[in-house]
Amino acid sequence: MQLDSKSTIDPRVLPPQGFTRAKDLTHFLPFSITTLWAWSKAGKFPKPVKLSPTVTAWRNADVLAWLDKQGANHEAV
Repeated sequence: MQLDSKSTIDPRVLPPQGFTRAKDLTHFLPFSITTLWAWSKAGKFPKPVKLSPTVTAWRNADVLAWLDKQGANHEAV
């Protein structure tokens, strides 16, 4: 499927389905790519998925759930 300039997909919104690589995911997160990798390794952020020997990405649904949880934790304070 090829997207044209009339596409309804908003690049500012992380879709709930699919995967996103680190460099693209940081646009939706309040921290750097270094923190993304460190927190993923430490279990403070969802684990990435190895899609091939050279491609690692995060499940969008996992990231969105994590972001929602952070918002809920912030509101509870």
